[in-house]
Amino acid sequence: MDLVINKELPRSYRDYVHRVGRTGRNNRPGTAISIATQYDQLILENLQSKTSLQLLSLDEQQVMRSATDLMKVKKKMEVVMSETGVTKRFE
Repeated sequence: MDLVINKELPRSYRDYVHRVGRTGRNNRPGTAISIATQYDQLILENLQSKTSLQLLSLDEQQVMRSATDLMKVKKKMEVVMSETGVTKRFE
């Protein structure tokens, strides 16, 4: 996979590595994005101490713009999947 998005931050290091390990296989680049809030601070600190996790802070307006863009892409993908007969959905 080229991209993995964790909409809930995995609580354990092993779960995090398992999820993000799906990116960049066979010497191909990949990106993993984990969405976190201030309530995930301890989990983030634990993951950051064990991985090369890079934090990116966004303000509320940036998040809302990104969420809107993401919803547009999701809708386009649903249309493409419907038109091509793909039935498997990834959540």
